[in-house]
Amino acid sequence: MVFISVMLAISLLVGMVLSFMITNYISRGLSLAVNLSRNMADGKFRYHSDMELPKDEIGKLLGSISQMEKNIREMVTKIGTNSDSLQSLSDDISNRNLQLSERTEQQAASVEETAATIEELSTAVDQNAVNTKDVSILSNKI
Repeated sequence: MVFISVMLAISLLVGMVLSFMITNYISRGLSLAVNLSRNMADGKFRYHSDMELPKDEIGKLLGSISQMEKNIREMVTKIGTNSDSLQSLSDDISNRNLQLSERTEQQAASVEETAATIEELSTAVDQNAVNTKDVSILSNKI
């Protein structure tokens, strides 16, 4: 009976130690997963490709989260690069529009000058016609 009691106590102690170790192992892995997720949610991307992961489900979860973190960081970098390119193109378009506006204003000024010159020429032609008529009248009188 004593032997059975001792074996039962040893089994109970081994079971408690194993359950504590398993719980601790799972808790550490899930805690790391939670911290990685929390860091990503806070915008802190610290991908570590050299991180050694366990080969079990917790390791697969951590590997997936790490890969997701790496992919998000790369995507944010590409978005930043594309944003810089768009800003550069936008600045270029704005400068070209400004140049086009200046050329359009110059053309408008040239058209106004041409219109004024044509008006002056028209006035001169009208005056010449009047003068020619007056000369013709005078020459007929002579």
